[in-house]
Amino acid sequence: MKGSDHYAVTTVVIRTIGRATLQRAVDSAHAEGYRALVVADGPFKPDIALPDGFGMVLLGRRWGFYGGMAANVGAALARTPFITFLDDDDEFLPGTGARFRADLAARRDTDIVIAGTLYDREITVVPDDGPRYATRTLCVDPGRGVVVGNVHMATFKVDLFARMPFLDQVPPGKDAHSDFYQIRWWVQAGHSIAWVGYPIYNMRPVAGGGNGRGGP
Repeated sequence: MKGSDHYAVTTVVIRTIGRATLQRAVDSAHAEGYRALVVADGPFKPDIALPDGFGMVLLGRRWGFYGGMAANVGAALARTPFITFLDDDDEFLPGTGARFRADLAARRDTDIVIAGTLYDREITVVPDDGPRYATRTLCVDPGRGVVVGNVHMATFKVDLFARMPFLDQVPPGKDAHSDFYQIRWWVQAGHSIAWVGYPIYNMRPVAGGGNGRGGP
């Protein structure tokens, strides 16, 4: 493995609540060259086939916290330079893994890299301020800044989590977007952020996602 490739090796923490789409998420990570750790947020063991080199953590009960507990456990166990996250009803887009690793390797002074998310439908985004806008791809326009609605599953240097793990709750008066607020705080603390102008994630490509044993 070349030096630039080694630098960009990334663990994906796949957070699952037991949806039937988990195998598709795992297979997409394997196909795109990620190392993966499946973290089961609930009292169940996922019935899936894991490729060689993939691991699984069973938390034993449902922690919730908007996925923050599962993300923190995965981050503590990751041994790669970078880490990213995937929900069990999302997938990596085919052909994006190598391209994104090349972008990571070209940004050695960057702590957080945000790539795009593709939806199979048009959605309405409501920023903190400014007009609403409709889109099928998020995170591809850095001109909008870090706003609610255009941050999804960023890729981080793994050592950030030793100093500032994900929250187990969101700020008072907020009901979601704990990952967004965490990214904003890292940026305010002086960590550098970069954007790539293409999507690497497919958001809930299977209609309904399959509820499985873990919940909605």
